[in-house]
Amino acid sequence: MPLYCQTISITGQLENLTRSQAARLIVEAGGVFSRNMNSQTTLLVKGAKANKSLPRLAASIGAAVITEDDLVEMLGVPYTGRLPGLLVEVK
Repeated sequence: MPLYCQTISITGQLENLTRSQAARLIVEAGGVFSRNMNSQTTLLVKGAKANKSLPRLAASIGAAVITEDDLVEMLGVPYTGRLPGLLVEVK
């Protein structure tokens, strides 16, 4: 379970995953997906057009800010880069 004990929020637009796909992958990997960042958040995934204040807030509560690529790597999902995206179908 690569994301065991991790509470993860997403800000901005992801390139290769929808939010629901990302949330499902996070939960399947043992993490907790939170729609809103709070004091329990341990990781913030920063996508394109991200809320500029959230990374600063994440730093203030000790949460790490990662990219979508970092998340996909942590999940161990087969990945080809920008296009065509994920090699696996996320139901």
